[in-house]
Amino acid sequence: MAPIHNAAGNGNLNRVRALLNSGANINTRDDEEGGTALIYAASSGQLPLVKLLLNRGANVNARDNEGTSALMSAAYIGDTEIVRELLNRGANINARDISRESALMHVAYSGHLPVVRLLLKRGANTNGILNNPRMRANVKNAIMKHKAGLKIQNYKKASNMRRRAASAKALNNVRTPNWETSPSKLNSFNNEYVKVTEP
Repeated sequence: MAPIHNAAGNGNLNRVRALLNSGANINTRDDEEGGTALIYAASSGQLPLVKLLLNRGANVNARDNEGTSALMSAAYIGDTEIVRELLNRGANINARDISRESALMHVAYSGHLPVVRLLLKRGANTNGILNNPRMRANVKNAIMKHKAGLKIQNYKKASNMRRRAASAKALNNVRTPNWETSPSKLNSFNNEYVKVTEP
């Protein structure tokens, strides 16, 4: 393990900055697990370090030997702020590790609802996740509630579109007489008006 990995895992911001300033490779992978400094910082809940590394060019979607990304690591420990930061910097929300598990699946095992809600709000794919027997009950309920909410939103959106389409069709069916091309109609209207208004 390189010095930058130890410093990142221990949350030593000054040490990491000094190593980067002296030319350390920010995206180097450690020899044992293949993790990068960003993955170590995220997995240990070091938000200031995560921001520093991202600002200095760390690969937000780097993976270790198991295919685990910084986002998956932060999701598992329930660090909402790091998860949000990584997503804002372009982390792939639906990436999967070698076990075919995404960040949402990782947090489904640890049960941190704020992270679950954030991932769902940002578009995490829920396909097949409800069938996983390792999922916490509270996470399953949150996902089911989210999916139900999406169905309601889609229904309301479709209803509004149908309503607007019906209104537009109704307006198109209203025909205004073309008096300029129908002088006989205009004369008829004028004669009736005169009859009604004459004393």
